[in-house]
Amino acid sequence: MKPWLARMHRTVGLVVGVQLVLWLASGLLMSLMDPAAVNAERYRAGGPPVAVPWPVNAMDPGEAAVAAARPVDSLSRTTLLGRAVYRFEHAGSAWLADAITGARLRISAADATRLAAVDYNGPGRMASPRYRASAPREARDHEGPLWEVRFADDAGTTLYISADDGRVLERRTDAWRLFDIAWMLHIMDYRTRSDFNHPLLVGSAIAGTWMALSGLWLLGATFARGQWRPAATRPRTVIQVLDSVEGTTLTVPARLGETVFDAFSRAGRPLPSQCGGGQVCSLCVVRVLGEAPAATAGDRAQLGAAQLAAGERLGCSLTVVPDMSVEVAHASQLAQSREATVEQVIAISPHLREIRLRPQSALDGCQAGDYVLLDIPAYRLGRDSLAWNDAPLPASLQQLPAYLINAAPVRRAYSPSLTPRLADGCLPLLVRLDTSSMPPHVGIGSGYLFSLRQGDHIRFTGPFGKFHLSAGEREKIFVGGGAGMAPLRAMLRERLEAGGSERLHFWYGARGPAEVPYRSELEGLAALHARFAFHVVYSEADNGVSGPRWIHEALRDGLLATHPALDECEFYLCGPTAMLQATLALLMEIGVSPERIALDDFKT
Repeated sequence: MKPWLARMHRTVGLVVGVQLVLWLASGLLMSLMDPAAVNAERYRAGGPPVAVPWPVNAMDPGEAAVAAARPVDSLSRTTLLGRAVYRFEHAGSAWLADAITGARLRISAADATRLAAVDYNGPGRMASPRYRASAPREARDHEGPLWEVRFADDAGTTLYISADDGRVLERRTDAWRLFDIAWMLHIMDYRTRSDFNHPLLVGSAIAGTWMALSGLWLLGATFARGQWRPAATRPRTVIQVLDSVEGTTLTVPARLGETVFDAFSRAGRPLPSQCGGGQVCSLCVVRVLGEAPAATAGDRAQLGAAQLAAGERLGCSLTVVPDMSVEVAHASQLAQSREATVEQVIAISPHLREIRLRPQSALDGCQAGDYVLLDIPAYRLGRDSLAWNDAPLPASLQQLPAYLINAAPVRRAYSPSLTPRLADGCLPLLVRLDTSSMPPHVGIGSGYLFSLRQGDHIRFTGPFGKFHLSAGEREKIFVGGGAGMAPLRAMLRERLEAGGSERLHFWYGARGPAEVPYRSELEGLAALHARFAFHVVYSEADNGVSGPRWIHEALRDGLLATHPALDECEFYLCGPTAMLQATLALLMEIGVSPERIALDDFKT
């Protein structure tokens, strides 16, 4: 099953589903409404107009047409408030002239009042007529000028009278206004409310058709994978699990046809994940022991060729089969939820904070590059709870809603910026506030973490991860950006504390000087250790000898282009997806072996 198709199917289904609900609700509402109330028949005066004899001294129609002094397409005889008049039409416009003198007539406010009184037969008090040079939305099928006459009755009646020929153009009520909104929602024409073939309506029909076809494809894929049967009716089995870190084994009860991810979750040993099994975060990787099944589209999208060849698969796309055995890193810790206390919060910038957690029990096995999964509960937080005395919210987020709401618990992965061994037993987490300005929004996880204060408690599982330093003393080049600073700083400090002899390079990309955490510390270490060099590259600020640059460009020109032995170096990359992709492409272009590259993609 292609994960992107499933995600798109759900997204399109949500959009089409909302429109379908609006279409059904608006259609039901229109069918239940009283036509007489919608058409304003309740207070409309009935009966034929009073006949007025045509004056014997009236102008001849031909003379009247000549007297009009403008082109005339048609001419008719009529009366206006007991007065004989000629009505002329040309190119969609109409006007009146006195039948005796031929003088053009204008509909005054007094005329509009009298015409409205003749047409209306209700209890409402008439307001003074309001002249409109152009027609409002309620009279959108007509052009101005016209008179708007409102009545203070229970129906909210309004008459629109032509200022050219005195006709009552429209009769509107509150019932009609509600009907008009329902009609707009029904045909999806939010501007003119008259186009039955509006592009939104046609697009919804096309999207609905695509959703039906993709749904059939996904249904077929579900049958092919044996997931169509309800979980309770599937045969039971067990998954043999090897902990690749501790070397221990355990079993996980499962049902044939479900995913390994779901089986572990039901057994109370949820695999690491930030996407909830959506095949986009790549944290739930397991290795199949024995013959691995064919890789799914999700596997190929998230895992490299070497990982696939080694039998690694995403747990959320791997179907349980009989006699299955898998290898999972830190499998014995999956069920061990821990609690930690917030010991300190340091505001580095409006977007960056270091949150130091002190676990209740020691994390002896935590390595540099590992991550922990923080439990983010459902919450309702005031916007001001994210602010900090030393660092208020970014200006772009001042328009956030008064309350930030998370309806369901989620988990978020964070890498400690130092191992507990070097942080007095604590887990220092570098948290970047995930923001967007259109509309103003903050991430569920980072928003909650920004609300934490000293003394608060939070639960987590882990540590997990495979982003570790390789054994040996090869020259190491660290490339990072954003919150990718955290695991790279931990690795760098481990190597400096170990007292090795290899060269260490750290190239860090940031938007500007305010977005570089631990800068003073790293520059001090570079001054203290001749084998370590620290470089900062700004993407939105001047870099001294040059303007803004991307980190991979500066790395190429400042180190890689002149390095005499790149094949002897190890590369450790961590940061935003775009940065990783550009840096990986550069390393592949200059011939660096994939075995020399380790990375951690902060994609979610």
